[in-house]
Amino acid sequence: MPPLPNPVVAPKTGLEEELFAGERTVGSHLPGSFCDVPISSLSAEERRLIDQTAADDWFHSLSFAGTYCFPPADRACFLTNQHGRIVEACFYREVRRWSVLKAIHVQGRVAPGSPVVRHLIETRKPALIHLPWLRGVEIQTMKAVKLFCSVRQSAEDFPIQLPASTERYLKNLGSSTRKHLPYYVRRLRREWGDAASFVPLFGPQVTRELYEELLDLNRKRMKQRRRESAWLPQLVEQRWPIVQERGLLYGVYTGKKLVAGTLSFLQGGSAYLIVLSHDPEFDRLNLGSVVLWLTFKHLISMHLKCFHLMWGASFYKAQFGGKVEPLFRATGFANPILAAAWRTCHVLGIPALVALAGRSVGRLSLEKRNPQERSSHMMLAKELDPQKRSAAPEFRGFPVALLDAVVCPNDGQRFAIVGGDGSEFVSEATVRCIACGSLCQIRAGILRLLPLQKPLSSVTREEQNARDRGADRYDAHFSEWSNAVEMGAVFADDSVFRGKTVLDLACGTGRMTVRLLGTANAVIAADFSEQSLLNLAKRATCGETRLGLVWCDVTQFVLTPAFFDTVISAQLLEHIPSKEQRGVLLDQVRTGLKPSGSLLITAYHYNFVKRVLQRPPDGFHANGIFFHRFTCAELADELSAFVLPQGVRPLQIDPHVFPAKSPLRGRLARIMEPTVCTRLLGQLVFTRATKQALTQEHPRPEIWRISGKQQSTPTK
Repeated sequence: MPPLPNPVVAPKTGLEEELFAGERTVGSHLPGSFCDVPISSLSAEERRLIDQTAADDWFHSLSFAGTYCFPPADRACFLTNQHGRIVEACFYREVRRWSVLKAIHVQGRVAPGSPVVRHLIETRKPALIHLPWLRGVEIQTMKAVKLFCSVRQSAEDFPIQLPASTERYLKNLGSSTRKHLPYYVRRLRREWGDAASFVPLFGPQVTRELYEELLDLNRKRMKQRRRESAWLPQLVEQRWPIVQERGLLYGVYTGKKLVAGTLSFLQGGSAYLIVLSHDPEFDRLNLGSVVLWLTFKHLISMHLKCFHLMWGASFYKAQFGGKVEPLFRATGFANPILAAAWRTCHVLGIPALVALAGRSVGRLSLEKRNPQERSSHMMLAKELDPQKRSAAPEFRGFPVALLDAVVCPNDGQRFAIVGGDGSEFVSEATVRCIACGSLCQIRAGILRLLPLQKPLSSVTREEQNARDRGADRYDAHFSEWSNAVEMGAVFADDSVFRGKTVLDLACGTGRMTVRLLGTANAVIAADFSEQSLLNLAKRATCGETRLGLVWCDVTQFVLTPAFFDTVISAQLLEHIPSKEQRGVLLDQVRTGLKPSGSLLITAYHYNFVKRVLQRPPDGFHANGIFFHRFTCAELADELSAFVLPQGVRPLQIDPHVFPAKSPLRGRLARIMEPTVCTRLLGQLVFTRATKQALTQEHPRPEIWRISGKQQSTPTK
């Protein structure tokens, strides 16, 4: 019998396709209607169809709302079309606030103007509804909701579009990153040999022991950064099923020991980075960059389209090509009185105070159980204890390798040691410019550039004398809490310091410098107070960090182009008398920074209270030192001509608003720090800037005005 010919199948029309899709219905629910049911009652088929609506957006998925979020959603509201197919869904929890107000917490991303949200508002009639993780495009649909709404930025996502090959991905990165990522992997293989292994595991391949080992590395890394890990025991337990379902764990091992790893969740053609951790013991090997680079390569080999680096801004995310996408939290209110009360609470910082009180209670109970454990805020202001300091290597002189960071102020050429004996560190030597032959000295390990520079002005000379006289008492000028607040801002992201080359301008007696020792690879600390540098040399315990001390006027300090990864300027700019001199300094800083470098600045703040009292922005301290107070807008404008500020904000409550002898002075200041009072009473202003020129693609930074509103300014 001859074989039957293959039947000719005509392509389905659009209506037939819709009818075919309509065969996949959701059980007994009526087509073309809203369904609001407990998540626990959903069948496996309903869960599968709901997940299809999420596509590549993990925030819109049931696994995110019901397993990742804490506390998880317990109800699902979805809309079916006329054929019974689910076209839209959202997941939520319904709670009572103060036993009076009904509130709906939507877990996951859903547009405020979507039909399911409007249906929830109409049927559930909540007093307020919270909608998290919204992008700018969803915020624009708020007008469709007949509620009084408040919107606040809550997090940041850094999505990176993945090309077809790793070669194309590398071409999109900066030249320095493109060169170093493969080098880090080769160095690791060279040092560890066959003991080094890189293993990706997906879903059921990830064991519970390996999952907890990765989170232990995360806790160890957070502790080193004086932070607390967000992975509480209940979260570890709750999120374990999603790891088994869609988790990708990429690990770096030495032998059988996990030393670095990433945990990502896959959704459609996208991946979401949730955990990046490594053993701080191997910081010098850049394991964080290694494991993230290997994760990128693996995701590209899986032909995924997008990789989201989640939950906050970090330098490495921009370094790997991420473009920031702010995520917002919208709160809708049923009546204007409730909306006004809610906004008032947030303006006064009441939620922040409640959260701070909760953390304080937790720290106190922890310290009672373990007196050796110190508060993270206090650890920010402490140096190494004396026992550890005595065991660490002391200051050994000026590192010869760091002479390349400094050039001759006369002609910009590099220096060389006269008659060097090949030592790595030099305490006493003569240094000559290789071009013009200008000579300067190294004495007590300090490179003395000041004699080669132009004579100091009378104002600067008076400040120099005051600094020398007060060097022994300088550290006592800063209280424990003020140090904790300022250092907490400067050292919030240690990725810009760890293993980097750092310049500390106007270092003084080393308040910031000593925090860098043992973390940075190399530090140049410059100041025009010789006595302050001598005091720093006595207290410095360098560890493996190379520390170079330079006696110079920092406004005339000429730097080697693209030498430094990070520059710190702590309370320096306010003491430079003119805007022109500050511009000269900032121009040199821009020259000395690498293309991916960062500039961290604190300066005096011309706050709201001082403006209301009509205090002049310029003045002199009792010891004759000049100062100028900056508004946030003024500082941003001066910086924007040279670098790109990433945000300008006040910090550190002015201590003069409290009684001088009050025993609660420091505690009150810490409690008020996260509130709106900082905008009005903050005595410092802080910003982090990157080495980029302004373009239309890079707007100027967020600036706090008196009203607390943001002002948009011309873009780069």
